[in-house]
Amino acid sequence: MKRSLAVILVAVVASGLLVSVVLVSMTDQPSGAPSPINETATTAVNSTVATSAQEFDRTTFDISVAEDGSARWTFEYERTLESTEEVDNFEAYASRFESEETDLYTKFTEQATALVTDGQRYTDREMAATDFNRTARVERSVNTNGVVEMSFTWEGFAATESGRVVVSDVFEGGFYIMADQKLRIRAGDGLAFDQVYPDPEARFPELHERDQVVWRGEREFISGRPYVVLVPEESAGATGEQDSISTPVAIGGAIVGLGLVAGLALAVARRHRYPDIFASLPSPFETQETATGDEGGPPPADTGAAREPGQGTDSTSPISDAELMTDEDRVVSLLTENGGRMKQVQIVEETDWSKSKVSMLLSEMESEGTISKLRVGRENIISLDGFEPEAARSPHENDSR
Repeated sequence: MKRSLAVILVAVVASGLLVSVVLVSMTDQPSGAPSPINETATTAVNSTVATSAQEFDRTTFDISVAEDGSARWTFEYERTLESTEEVDNFEAYASRFESEETDLYTKFTEQATALVTDGQRYTDREMAATDFNRTARVERSVNTNGVVEMSFTWEGFAATESGRVVVSDVFEGGFYIMADQKLRIRAGDGLAFDQVYPDPEARFPELHERDQVVWRGEREFISGRPYVVLVPEESAGATGEQDSISTPVAIGGAIVGLGLVAGLALAVARRHRYPDIFASLPSPFETQETATGDEGGPPPADTGAAREPGQGTDSTSPISDAELMTDEDRVVSLLTENGGRMKQVQIVEETDWSKSKVSMLLSEMESEGTISKLRVGRENIISLDGFEPEAARSPHENDSR
């Protein structure tokens, strides 16, 4: 999925707060600031936005985690440039993007600072947003690519405990990456990976020997994922236990929901926790309200601190049968109640889950043989075994019964 090149990184979403992408023309200028680009170049860039609709092809979220729990966040957007004209236009845009203190960049720094402040309040961990930077450039290798980056350091991003650096609580509430996106977490100087959930895409070398782990979209992470534990290099792999298979430590302090909108990437976030800030901005994804341990490994301990400040628990509230079900059981129960067969869109409506969550869950259930899917026109028909539409059955199926 591609996005317009006029959409540049605006904000980071922390504490479950969704900050919208801001659409700006490449020729927008800050108030009172002269443009260092000549009129011809400006016209060319504006024409590119208006007529050729350049788009980004790839998005990378790069998080480099340090021993003190801080992390350098870099959001990188790439587009393949197909012609000399596209290269010239992008270079003109890059020059202006790096030289001017645009409203876009100012808002990015202000919003990131405010959001990290909220993160501190909800985790009870000291945090700060520092060292902001932005770059835009043309890279020439096999292909010629236009690259836009915006970055900052999130101090206090990860929890630290007895020499361990734990990344998890900021992802409470779920995280989503689209098909053209990837999430990369790097081990900073002196650190090595000890535990990672869910499994990253590469299986070799051994986890503690890697300097980074990567997940590619389309993917929806459950609450508290990714879960990453880093340890000092000298102690990595010393236990002899299989990497990433052990019980995560409980992280003290409140849990904060993190999603992120970085220009071209829109994440799942729990926006309702922060109704007063950016309340009018639209969210393109539904909120994932439930989470199970279906991504491997036990979930991080729930301290109960994800609630609103001052909000207590109600120990007398009864737990419904639906709350005790796994997601798979919930789908099977719905299908059974509806005669063994339903449209996929009906499952989305009945469960109030996001479309992406339902799609991935059904794909897993189909691969396990729990259900079958049949495409009829623009609809997916989901069926339990024995309740498939006639068109989906093998011609020999009745003979074997």
